Amino acid sequence: MIYFYLIIYLFRIINITEPQPEITITAAPDYIEYTRIINKAESSILNEKIGEAQHYYDEAFKLTKRPLTNHCYTSLQVSAMLKDPLHFKDLSGIAFRSGLKPEYLEKDSLLNSFIQEEHLYEYLEQTYLENKDAYAAQIDKFLYDTIGKIAIKDQKWKVYYLETMPKKHPEREKEYEQIYDSIVSHLVEEQLMPLIEQYGYPGERKLGSDPVGYVPNDAFRWAFVNNTAKLVLLHYYSRPKTERYNALLNKEVKKGNLVPEHYASIMDFQAQYGSHKTGEEKFYNQWMYSKDSTQFEAINRRRAEIGLPTFQEKEKKDERGHEKCAGLKQGQYHYIKLFHWCG
Repeated sequence: MIYFYLIIYLFRIINITEPQPEITITAAPDYIEYTRIINKAESSILNEKIGEAQHYYDEAFKLTKRPLTNHCYTSLQVSAMLKDPLHFKDLSGIAFRSGLKPEYLEKDSLLNSFIQEEHLYEYLEQTYLENKDAYAAQIDKFLYDTIGKIAIKDQKWKVYYLETMPKKHPEREKEYEQIYDSIVSHLVEEQLMPLIEQYGYPGERKLGSDPVGYVPNDAFRWAFVNNTAKLVLLHYYSRPKTERYNALLNKEVKKGNLVPEHYASIMDFQAQYGSHKTGEEKFYNQWMYSKDSTQFEAINRRRAEIGLPTFQEKEKKDERGHEKCAGLKQGQYHYIKLFHWCG
């Protein structure tokens, strides 16, 4: 019996003193699910169920350390609308790590009035200082600079060959289009795509976001996004191209680098101008629309695969946005933005 207890004792010592392997659980964020939940939040806002929207934003933000800036902005507006200062404070750190600044919040009537009522100016400034470096650290400076140079070249020759020269020599318009197409094709095929293959798609999560269409005194006419690579690709796909990069771009959607809305827009350009017309082009009805009702089910199925709502739901958000744009002219600023047009 003594030997039995001695063996048990030695066994326990060995298990205590011997280094134990660390158990680490690593799971890549499910960015498709993130997009689905964000769209549930937007649907709730569309249906004026603000408390439900707050729940969905909270669920979406649990899936990634880096929500998109627009989504952070809207979630802060939701908290402000619900008069929830504790929740607003919790979100502010996430928002500043995702690219927002206090000045952006103070330009919005809904947010600014809430911040003033709750005396949050000092808190927001301090929280911003604590988080701004974390945002800057996420930006890939090499990619940012490189993509910027590609975009500058693209824009320069686009203006020259598609706008300036055709006015001087309208009879050579087709020739100029072909020259520009060769230039943008070189930029995409020889420079942009190799960068995407090596570093990932250069979207907001790698390059950060900027207030696009920024007008200092009008917070309702700008959005937070990074369109640089998307615009180059839209120019590229404005003339017949094959589907050779579709698998790569789709992979980047799943990795969270290419946002589904941008991917869907790129695919719409490809469907509209692609080199293989079959009558069943793969539209997503995000930027360009197929009016063939026999394709609507397939279109919405494609949208669902990347987390987007039906295109009919998107149209409702766009309609709301147009209404908000009209309201701006009458001084109606106090509302939650979904970043579909003004609204």
